[in-house]
Amino acid sequence: MTRTSRLFKAEVRRMHGAPSRVRFSLQCHECSTDDFIEGPRVLPDDVVSKKFAQRGWVIGRNRSFDLCPLCVGVSQENKLATVFKVTKDSEPVPTPAEMAAKASDDKRQAVDKTHAALDRLLGKAREAAGPPNGCSLTDRSNDPLLAMMAHDMGEIRALLEMIASQNNTRDKELNKQTALWEDHVKFYRSFLEQLIAKQERWSLLQEQVIGAIANIVPTLVRTSEGMTSGVTAGVEKAMNNLAVIVAQEAMARRKATEEVAPEPPPVVPQATEDIATLPASTQTVEPVTTPETPAHIRRKALFSVTSYADPRKPDKFLTMVSMDRATWEAAGFTPEDCYLVQHIKGRLVIARAPADQGVKPKKIGKQTVVLQTRNVGDLNYKRTYIQSGPGQILA
Repeated sequence: MTRTSRLFKAEVRRMHGAPSRVRFSLQCHECSTDDFIEGPRVLPDDVVSKKFAQRGWVIGRNRSFDLCPLCVGVSQENKLATVFKVTKDSEPVPTPAEMAAKASDDKRQAVDKTHAALDRLLGKAREAAGPPNGCSLTDRSNDPLLAMMAHDMGEIRALLEMIASQNNTRDKELNKQTALWEDHVKFYRSFLEQLIAKQERWSLLQEQVIGAIANIVPTLVRTSEGMTSGVTAGVEKAMNNLAVIVAQEAMARRKATEEVAPEPPPVVPQATEDIATLPASTQTVEPVTTPETPAHIRRKALFSVTSYADPRKPDKFLTMVSMDRATWEAAGFTPEDCYLVQHIKGRLVIARAPADQGVKPKKIGKQTVVLQTRNVGDLNYKRTYIQSGPGQILA
């Protein structure tokens, strides 16, 4: 039976004096990551090596050359490839065992190249030169020297293998850093391109705005001149008409006074005596009182105005006016009325309007009344005090 050249030490874990589990452990020589396999019994070395290889480990000829899956480059996609068929860029993703086998083959090829170089430099040259001083190769007296030389050669070979593995690791790190810097350069390049494109669009828009303003100024000047001349002509015409009307009225009054003589006032006998005999209370004249227009009353209320962008018209806003029903009823509003909502001099005015000019309430609840309009623009505020009068609310 073929067995691997690597031997694994079995650690028996005992519980209450009886063997319970057998553990085989590995440690990465680069990042010192530990991993282990446990079983109820001792497993053959080739089975243990196969199980570690399935996890992505690279098994070296001794513990100084073991590599963990992280150092090999095993990712989550490679772990999923052991259960599912995973592809990336139309190519199948290798499993951890396949990546470990490839890394082991690369390492073995590097070791073989190192051995070949050593054989070319030392082994074949020594064989061509023959035994030193005519000594026979079968002479056993040179065994200690040959053993020492073989030990030194083994150490030199191990050192060269370690240097080669370190160079491979450095090359991998350098490739990762290079790829990372390339990604950064691509990102900054795309960002600068987008910034330049935005700057060009902004410059074009600025030129269009300047041209539009230059075209608007002459139009405004001509409009103002036309309005001024029209107003002046209208005022002159009205003054002339007024002068004519005043002259005609004066002429008519003069003719009326000349044709009709004034009549003497009628004489009422004993009028002064009757008036003098009246009591003082009847001689006082009470002033005439005119009905006063009811003023707006400041009252506490829950009043809010919120505007949203109108999805139907991008340049318009949909404004929702919410108030408590007590405020609505205090103004004398009824569910059958229509309302006109306007924004005048920084204040929101809600007034009763004819059916063809106003809008119906959007919602009339037990506690809240909601009105909707598109004529006041973008408004967002809340009020705790408002002014209300008959058929009108100011907030």
